[in-house]
Amino acid sequence: MNAPTTAAGTVADRIAAATLSCPAVARLHGGRFGEVATYLPGRRISGVRLRSTPDDDPAGTGPAGISTPGISTTGISTTGISTVEIHVVGRYPATVDEIATQVRTALRPLVGAARVDVVVGDYTGPADPTGTAEPAPARTSGAVPATGQIEHPPADRG
Repeated sequence: MNAPTTAAGTVADRIAAATLSCPAVARLHGGRFGEVATYLPGRRISGVRLRSTPDDDPAGTGPAGISTPGISTTGISTTGISTVEIHVVGRYPATVDEIATQVRTALRPLVGAARVDVVVGDYTGPADPTGTAEPAPARTSGAVPATGQIEHPPADRG
């Protein structure tokens, strides 16, 4: 394992852990097709995407020309990161704004002045601590409508 990848893994792992410490975050969300991730040798961290500052590394290469687009190549420091993109499953009843504020506050010590984009890809109920609950079953024809109003049978026209 080379140093740049290890450093990126360490930074991405710390970012993921800090995000998961937020009470309004149930889990990280990898996107519709699992495309949002930081890719590392033998593993990936879903829901975390790091982008480097073009001015710091215009060619997208780290030390010795090792290609490391989108990740920091300066040890454990986040100096080269300009944007952190976090995709999460929110915990109801938190609003998107509350989730974003919690995540940005948790990440500020790790990423400094880097921009933090928070995407809420899904929600889970407050009773589901893991964010992996099955969706509620579909309403049967005899059930009460979602509006809470009770349907009345048609008048007998005899």
